[in-house]
Amino acid sequence: MKKIISFLFLIIISINSFSQNNRDLLIRNGNTVNNNSNKNKDFKTEKFNLGFNFGALFSTYGKEFDKTFDNTLGLNVGLDFFYKKIFIGFNMLFSSSKLKQDLIIDNFYLNTGKRSMINNGNIALGYTVYETNRFRLLPFIGYGGFGFVEVSNDNSDESAFINNVAFGLNFDLKSNKRTSNKPNFIGYYERSSFYLRAKIFVSNSIGKSSFKGNSINMGLNIGIEGSMFKNH
Repeated sequence: MKKIISFLFLIIISINSFSQNNRDLLIRNGNTVNNNSNKNKDFKTEKFNLGFNFGALFSTYGKEFDKTFDNTLGLNVGLDFFYKKIFIGFNMLFSSSKLKQDLIIDNFYLNTGKRSMINNGNIALGYTVYETNRFRLLPFIGYGGFGFVEVSNDNSDESAFINNVAFGLNFDLKSNKRTSNKPNFIGYYERSSFYLRAKIFVSNSIGKSSFKGNSINMGLNIGIEGSMFKNH
């Protein structure tokens, strides 16, 4: 519990620092921002946006997972597609843990003390419930699975997979948007922005496997997203 509280405290500090830096940047470049705002009135927003993000997530486990794995810190990679306020995301979390007890999933078996990869992936559907120029709140639900394989064993192709369902929340703190001065080779102007994402989601195993559990995952991602505009 102390680790979770410390991690959440780190998230709050990081978000506050990011917000302060961008506020200072906005003040120093007020004239530029105003000019860009006026120019953006001449553009029509496209319905589609594409984003990419990556970061570090802390995971804690429940049920049989908790008896088998330690808490982990893993690499999270995501790909986002937006259509108006509708969100479709592809999310993958890579982590590993030394086994506290034997890992047995159907015909897959790893001894206590060995290290197993814990890959947690899902396809998510969400909806933007709140958004301003600076903030975005995005709940989502998803379907995917846990994948397990022994770490550093090139001689084995054995692995195990368990389906899961996920639900969670993304809180995005966005930077100022930047618009290209010239159209690209297909005649569109491009707009992009960076964002800092505080992410929390729960993945719960489903299916017939006797090895059941869940993970609570939280952390910070850095991302970029972009769209294209065309003159009226």
